[in-house]
Amino acid sequence: MMVRHDLKSRKKGFRLPLWLLIPLGILLIIVVVALYLWFDFLGKLEAPDPAGKAQEVVIARGSDANSIAMQLEHAGIIRDAGAFGWYLRLYGKGNDLKAGTYRLSPAQSVPDIVDLLAAGKEDMLKLTIPEGLTVPQIANRIAKEGLGDRAKFLYACQQGDPKGRLGREGVEGYLYPDTYIFPHGTSEEQLRDMMLDRFFAFWTEEREKAAQAGGRTRREVVILASIVEREAAVDSERPIIAGVFMNRMRRGMMLQSCATIEYAIGEHHTVLTIQDMQVDSPYNTYKHAGLPPGPICSPGEKSLLAALSPAQTDYLYFVSRNDGTHQFSTTFGEHEKGRIEYQHNKGKKSGK
Repeated sequence: MMVRHDLKSRKKGFRLPLWLLIPLGILLIIVVVALYLWFDFLGKLEAPDPAGKAQEVVIARGSDANSIAMQLEHAGIIRDAGAFGWYLRLYGKGNDLKAGTYRLSPAQSVPDIVDLLAAGKEDMLKLTIPEGLTVPQIANRIAKEGLGDRAKFLYACQQGDPKGRLGREGVEGYLYPDTYIFPHGTSEEQLRDMMLDRFFAFWTEEREKAAQAGGRTRREVVILASIVEREAAVDSERPIIAGVFMNRMRRGMMLQSCATIEYAIGEHHTVLTIQDMQVDSPYNTYKHAGLPPGPICSPGEKSLLAALSPAQTDYLYFVSRNDGTHQFSTTFGEHEKGRIEYQHNKGKKSGK
């Protein structure tokens, strides 16, 4: 009888007591719910639209994490503002987000967006101003590249330097040629100010003293540099050309710069006509002695340095060889020979 009883006990198998089944069931439910919530959370961190287009998003100064999250959700950049906030808390980045203008896309995940905002990697614009442009030409370039309004930039330039560094001078010649990086939303006034600031970063106290030592003002240096900029094509010739103009002024000779004629008529002519040369303008250096009343373009660093330290030579003339270089002469006779050799019937400007 004892043997039969043991066999029946074994057939019934092992059973967990009821008091243990209940908490295990509750624990299982908790795990399942936790896993569901976790994967739901991870899903809300994914990009809402892998094919979505980027858009400009401006994060205002003083915005907290919650307001940024709501802004991004409203713009369709993220799936869920709550999940965005929890991600910030989970990784301790709630106070790291920086104000600025960003290019964000619904094709980006929350971690990618947070990394951009925490690093302050704003979407920046780029503008390159080459040497030798006038204010209207710079305005045209800004408008052409979609970085500002031409009329607004010209109006800003008409207002002069708001910091008073130019006195009553206009900004022509002082919009420094360089490459500028700036955020979306930068105004035309701010573009003007950046270019002026860059010029005055170049024009140090040391360079101001160098100009004074040569008996010239900053404005005179910039005017000469602007003419050199439009006349020279080879950097090594810039100091020589500056020296030619200085020699001519010392002797009371007119500068006779074709570049100033072009500025006076407001357009580039491959061949200057007799009518062009007779234009009634203080910028006509074939009719008026000395420097013109203002710069004719924005000179670059090399032309400015050439104007600050002109080459010491006896040259009074130069003529283009039609390859970017010039022949320099000390006498009018030598100059005329060069004109005949290089310019005769070639439809080129004659040079000095």
